[in-house]
Amino acid sequence: MTHKPWIEDRSDRVYDCYFHAGLRVYDVSDPYVPKEIAYFIPPNPEKLCFDVKMANKPLGTAEDLVVDDRGYIYLNALHDGVYILKCLV
Repeated sequence: MTHKPWIEDRSDRVYDCYFHAGLRVYDVSDPYVPKEIAYFIPPNPEKLCFDVKMANKPLGTAEDLVVDDRGYIYLNALHDGVYILKCLV
């Protein structure tokens, strides 16, 4: 568990963000049969936050996340900022 009281403390849920696959939320209440219960893929950005040269059109990219004790998910998207989400499942 965590020593940060503002971080969500659940043993039945796993949050994962993996670049272009976006955010994935898994129910792991049965560790032998995890189930994906929600997902979010950031939209492809129209404009970049930073002035960088890219060979291809930028894709929505999930980088990091934190879930607070209220269940709010703070997701850092590489090219266009932060999304604040909540899993209602």
